[in-house]
Amino acid sequence: MKGLLALGLVVLVVAVGLQALVQQPSLGQQATNALLSLKAPPPELHAPGWALKIGEIALGLMDWLTVAAKPAPLRAFEAMFGFGLTQALAAMARLEVFDGLAEAGANGATCGELIGWLRNRKPSQIRRQPVNAQLLCRLLDFAAANQFMNKDQATGKFYLNDFSVLFTQNDDNVGSLVPMLLYHADEVNYGWTRLSEGMRQVYPAFELANGENLENYYNMNPEKRGNFDLAQRSISADFAPKMLAKYGDEFKQFAQVHGRSVHICDIGGGIGSVAEGLLREFPDATATVIDLAHKETQANNYIEQVQLKDRIRFVAGDFSKPLSVECDYYLLNHIIHDWNDTMAVNILSHVRTSMPSHAKILLVEPVLETRNAYFERLKRFVDMQLLVVFQRGKARSTREFTSLLSSSNLELSRHVPLCGLFDIVEAVPVDATSKVITPETAAPVVETPAASTSSKPRKQKQREQKQQQEAEAAETHKATPAVAAEEAASSETPAPASP
Repeated sequence: MKGLLALGLVVLVVAVGLQALVQQPSLGQQATNALLSLKAPPPELHAPGWALKIGEIALGLMDWLTVAAKPAPLRAFEAMFGFGLTQALAAMARLEVFDGLAEAGANGATCGELIGWLRNRKPSQIRRQPVNAQLLCRLLDFAAANQFMNKDQATGKFYLNDFSVLFTQNDDNVGSLVPMLLYHADEVNYGWTRLSEGMRQVYPAFELANGENLENYYNMNPEKRGNFDLAQRSISADFAPKMLAKYGDEFKQFAQVHGRSVHICDIGGGIGSVAEGLLREFPDATATVIDLAHKETQANNYIEQVQLKDRIRFVAGDFSKPLSVECDYYLLNHIIHDWNDTMAVNILSHVRTSMPSHAKILLVEPVLETRNAYFERLKRFVDMQLLVVFQRGKARSTREFTSLLSSSNLELSRHVPLCGLFDIVEAVPVDATSKVITPETAAPVVETPAASTSSKPRKQKQREQKQQQEAEAAETHKATPAVAAEEAASSETPAPASP
């Protein structure tokens, strides 16, 4: 029965593949479509939920079939040589090959034409030396064989496709994956080479390979830090539209309920690119970006550049210390997975002390155990990457997030899957009456953590007042020996614990 089912699935996949081949546009048209896709929002942002669910199931099924159909020796070969794909991509990015194909557009370019284009280019930060023509042609054939780009065997021309367009670096592609690619191909790749040692020592593999932890490494290599910042910005450019597609209705509901626009705190928000993306959709919303002091000048310049100086403010701060800003939503985007449980609870607890009663925390994290083998494998890769770079960091399951939040006086209220590797873990204060904020006091205000933690819930105050009134009434009732004897007898019964 299982064999028949597998055969039926294979026939279905082959049929779909043949249909796609019949309807496939020319290589030139594919290159044009790929370039146009940079200016259009991803189709999954506006697809209905049921369509995305079917797509995820189909992706997981095709992934399972692909793995099941490959003999073990072939999979072993691919695993051993997988590092070569990353390094080949990085080499072509440094040589600006993808940008040359982007300029060629629908006309494509032969290896010789690409060589001429590269020779006429001015040296850039990424490409500093002339390229060997013969070697480049071999690299291009390798890339085409792995579907990084398309090749017309009859003419020998190479064309951009929907994969290689992601690694172009022109003005249209503000979310270029090149900075992230170079980050993984260089310093992180060195860390992977020391993974076995990192499993036995107190230092992470990254530090063993590069001689310093991540922060010190970037302090000593400002060029690498610049690339890392670009990589973070490219992730941010992709994140805001996905978050709004899945969570934008929440912000709209907030405005309807509270009669005012939302105020968002982006903790560890860098220069404010995510806040800028979110506020574009909500013209009356405001945001506070909290990050380390050395980013303040760059952040203020960026905020002024995008003309949101009156709606976004930067506050120098450290999320390992108590915050002093009240917001409606506290966004921690790719933060918690960098830390161990103790530090994660510390960060969340500091955020909790500044939260009004209605506020929510939004953790953007790779949530494990997704039931989809394809995404689960990718998320496990993220988990290993965290092990290599930080050792202390890790991806977590829903159960682990529930435990973290509970230890921080928070409660997991929702899990909102996004399109891709990361999800939104929504949390609310356990005691929702600890603070009350009104529309008049909704703007960010400075408040000491002590005032925030020492305030008692309203219901607790009411219970204490009632107990005090009952005690005073009891004192006046002690008029006869019989009453005193009755109270003495009742006092032997343990009193209920105070709330």
